[in-house]
Formats: sequence, C-alpha cells, structure tokens
Amino acid sequence: AAAGLGGRLSVEVPSSPVVACGGGVGQFDVVMALFTLSAIPGQDDLALLRSAASHLRPGGAVLFRDHGLYDMRHLRDARRGATPVEGHRQAFLRPGGMHRRYYSVGDVAQMAAGAGLEVEESRYLCIRLRNQAKDVTMDRVYVHAVLRKPAGATAASDGSKTPAGAQTVTSGAPAVVHPGGVAA
Repeated sequence: AAAGLGGRLSVEVPSSPVVACGGGVGQFDVVMALFTLSAIPGQDDLALLRSAASHLRPGGAVLFRDHGLYDMRHLRDARRGATPVEGHRQAFLRPGGMHRRYYSVGDVAQMAAGAGLEVEESRYLCIRLRNQAKDVTMDRVYVHAVLRKPAGATAASDGSKTPAGAQTVTSGAPAVVHPGGVAA
C-alpha cells in the first residue's frame, strides 16, 4: 500500500496564482493570516499579503502569525535535508511537495512595506510545549505581527498601497532567544 502512495505523490509544486476574494476592495476591517503565508510557494506570499491589504479599509489590520526562524520544524527541515527552495534563504520543499517558509520579524517588516502596510506590532513568540504522554518537549518559535493599512494610503505604481513619503527599511534577522536561554 505504501508503494502505491509513493507513486501518487509529487515533489513539483505548481504556481499558485493569487485569486481575489469576492468581498471587493476596501471592504474589511481585519484580515487574519494564520500559518498561511509560509505554505505559499515562490514570491506569492507577498502577492497574497498585497491582495489582503487591498481588501482592507484604511486603518484596517492584517493579523499575522506564522513559523519563525529557528522553530523546531525549521531546524528539523535543515537537519533532515529538506530541499532548500532556490532564491529563498529560509524556505524548504518538503517530501510530498509541501512548501514551508520561516520568517524573521525583519522579513515580515519587508513584506509589510511591500504591501503598503505599517508594522504596528511585531515580535517572536517562543513557546515550550510539553507532551507528557510521549515525554517530548517542543520548542516552537512563531512570528506575530499586527500590520495596519495607513489611513492616508495612496496608490503606488505596483498596485500596492503606501503612505505618502514612506520609506522601506531593510534589516537583518535579529537573534532569537529560545526558552532555554540559548541564542541562535
């Protein structure tokens, strides 16, 4: 039975075009992106965030939470030899074709700027989970952010919304301190 399943799995991930939702531009106060963008292949994570931003009313927010750098899954993907995605330093193609990306707070700030959103709040959530039944401890790292559409947003040449006079600031990935106190 397992051999039959292997023949049906593919390691190719087809391009996934972003399809606008039916709500219309500027109709929503909040868009939630919870563990979603990390599974989108290629640069489509930014395209999806831009689409989400276009559906927000001025002053609306994208609530973002996703896998962070040095999460236990990130370390496991790197250790077990998951295929790195070319052109993406923290993205992997997993067996079966599943895509997984890991974000830093700097990555989220860059994407927010590219989507015409301002970072209102952004931080790492470092959580130690304990499964007593299996005697397993799991160190999880998530990135949490509130990304706000500026009240005075204007149209940009790429179709995204940016506040007048805004500048994009690029920063490196900050150090992450795990619950055990080890800096990565």
